[in-house]
Amino acid sequence: MGGCFSKEINFARPGTLSKRKIKACSELQRWQLVHDAILKNDLATCEKLLKAGHPVNDPLMVPEASWSTLVDCGGVRLIHAAALHRRPQILQLLLNFGADPNILDDLGRSALHISVMYWPNFRDEVIESSSTVSREKESYRRYADSIRNRSIECVELLCKHGIDVNIVSDLHPPPIHLIASFDAVDILHTICEYGADVDLRDKTLLYTPIFVATKNGNVRVMKALIDRGADYTHEIPGNRTLLHVAARIDNTSDTDCIKLLLRLGLDPNAQDASGFTPFHVAARQKNWSALQLLLEYGANPEILSNAGTTAVFEYMDTLLLGDLRGRTDDVAIPFWPMVIETIHPNITPEKLPRFFTITNSMGNDVLPIHVKDALAYFEHALVGNQPADLKDICRHVIRRVLTKCFHSYPCIKQVEQLPLPRIIKDYLIEDVIFIPYIINTNYSY
Repeated sequence: MGGCFSKEINFARPGTLSKRKIKACSELQRWQLVHDAILKNDLATCEKLLKAGHPVNDPLMVPEASWSTLVDCGGVRLIHAAALHRRPQILQLLLNFGADPNILDDLGRSALHISVMYWPNFRDEVIESSSTVSREKESYRRYADSIRNRSIECVELLCKHGIDVNIVSDLHPPPIHLIASFDAVDILHTICEYGADVDLRDKTLLYTPIFVATKNGNVRVMKALIDRGADYTHEIPGNRTLLHVAARIDNTSDTDCIKLLLRLGLDPNAQDASGFTPFHVAARQKNWSALQLLLEYGANPEILSNAGTTAVFEYMDTLLLGDLRGRTDDVAIPFWPMVIETIHPNITPEKLPRFFTITNSMGNDVLPIHVKDALAYFEHALVGNQPADLKDICRHVIRRVLTKCFHSYPCIKQVEQLPLPRIIKDYLIEDVIFIPYIINTNYSY
């Protein structure tokens, strides 16, 4: 880049820049120097450039190759660079020299936005099988703690110097929404102490932070927001509740969000603008764990959507042939609890889920044997005009009452405690042991 970057300036040695060398540099070269000083955490060089009058609030002027992370958005300032690279000492220096903490880049992001967007979330799972791995794990933890502590320190500095923690722009969500999205729970309490609104809605979709945390499955942030008084009962556009949102999480092993909301008392049978309950949503996601948990808290699988469909219908209507290849158990297991609990599926031969059309056109030979059995049971036992037997309806009601009482599907021990004749107890527990897998088909629905 010319004379400033000749051999007489050895930038590899931090702090070697003199006033004479600074004056010899062009404006673009000085921008390059201060940018590199931030990257290398060279506090002395950065301070010399600022004392020499380098602007602190002007947009960065550096080659794009030197600033690949942020330069393409435009309007990036030094304070944004210091926040991105987690340089608390340089950030403090910039603030001392008059850097505006609330200045935004062209995407409407402040330094606080950028700090959260690049928040360090490290995995703690490291295999411990030898002393070498243990040393590597300890080194990893020290590295992770160092980066996390520097990030927290940067956020605390910005808050102390008056950054707007509730800034709402047309171009970017508020910082607390980013915290909810990126699981940056470490700084949630910090920005709340400086006035962050836990029920703040973004300007575009009117979502709250707890909605964003639920959508991303960040239960730690959900708990922290609730501890801070966040409203978890409000309706979301489309008349959805947070339970509808949690049921959409595409992870059968992660039901922490649903469990938290159910324990807080959210209604598992609440219907959105389409008439869908959280059970409908979980059925469409093929989420066995969510379905089981919702049943344990009293979900009614017979509730009809506005289109007249039950959860069983929605489950089968969204099932694709590819879902059955290599993961048939995952697909079959959610099916049976819905079948057991659905006395009135509200399905007729004239209106079958799309899956039947797909499988019939391709031939049933492509289906695994236990999926064939499931479809046969579904088509012949559920789809029909025969009313359910009274004894099956009674068993169904008793099981649902027990489920609400114990927050779990009724087990043999619970049934045995009921003051009922032996023959009725035997009938109640007749197929309980088969529920997670395949049930007897001795039902007359």
